[in-house]
Amino acid sequence: MLKRSWRVYYRNYKLKGGGKFLWKNLSKLVVVMILFVGIVSLIEYLLPDTVKKIDDRINDYPTHLIYLIFFISESFLGLIPPDLFILWSQKLPSPYLGVTILAGLSYLGGLVSYLIGNRLSHLNLLEAWLERQLVKHVGMIKKWGALLIFLAALFPLPFSPICIAAGSVRFPIYHFMVYSAFRIVRFYLYALVLFHLF
Repeated sequence: MLKRSWRVYYRNYKLKGGGKFLWKNLSKLVVVMILFVGIVSLIEYLLPDTVKKIDDRINDYPTHLIYLIFFISESFLGLIPPDLFILWSQKLPSPYLGVTILAGLSYLGGLVSYLIGNRLSHLNLLEAWLERQLVKHVGMIKKWGALLIFLAALFPLPFSPICIAAGSVRFPIYHFMVYSAFRIVRFYLYALVLFHLF
């Protein structure tokens, strides 16, 4: 039964061009990682004193405040790239514990985004506005569903807006929670790469 349902999913995504979509996002991931590493390396090389001052300034803030800022960012449109927080966690006494907390907060932030989308979609006045704001993401959720949530969790796609869109179209919450859990995997993979490079 499970094998048959996977076959149906696979055929469905193949017909919709799922392979191209997946390849496009894998390529985007490689480009984003190269750019991110290149920019951070260049800044460290050109402005070592500035980087040290920023590091010292950030270290002055309590750890729980940084976590709170991250959680708010992940819950509301994901304005700050999570990679910066992963790099920050490297300076903690237990870097991988920091990554675990960040991963958990990101997952919870995605759930908050989903619930925001779901609640807003119940308000008739806001439903049309929400559809207009998230028209691209809503269309993608309707077309790709679970695949898009999986890719947004792992790759540099706008995770929070996609979670809001999933909530607004009332994507089944159980499936959403399962596929968005790959967000946790993303944090460990990125940490392995970024900790090794920096």
